[in-house]
Amino acid sequence: KEVYQFQEYLSRIKISDMAGNVWFVENMRLLGQKNRFARNALFASGNVLGTLLLVLPKDTATPRNLSQLSTEIEQLGGESIELACSVMPGDHGLFVRAIAQTTREMRFGFKSALGCVRSLRQKSPMPYAL
Repeated sequence: KEVYQFQEYLSRIKISDMAGNVWFVENMRLLGQKNRFARNALFASGNVLGTLLLVLPKDTATPRNLSQLSTEIEQLGGESIELACSVMPGDHGLFVRAIAQTTREMRFGFKSALGCVRSLRQKSPMPYAL
C-alpha cells in the first residue's frame, strides 16, 4: 500500500493559449495529516490523487465529442480507480480528476483515457508505456 504523508499540499494549474488568453485556472489546497478526515473512506477512497488535462484541437473539442469522451473516460473507473471529468471552459478539452490506490493504477487509468482520445481522433493506440 502506498502512503504519502504531508501536512499541506498546494498546486496551481494555469492553461493559456499562445496569445496569452487564459483558458483555465485551478488552485488546489490539500490538508494532509492535519485533516481529521484524512483516513476516512467517505472523503478519500484512495491514496493517490491525480489530474489529467486534455487540451484538444478545436475540430475535436466539439460539445458532442467532449460529452462522448467524458462518458468513455468515466466508465474506465472501477474498484481500484475513480475517474471524473469536467469540460474545460470554452470547450477547450477535458479536466480529468482521478483517485486511485496506487500510482500504477493511476498511470493505467490515464493511459486508458489518452487511448480514448486517440480512438476518438481515429489514431492508433499509444505505442509506448507511460
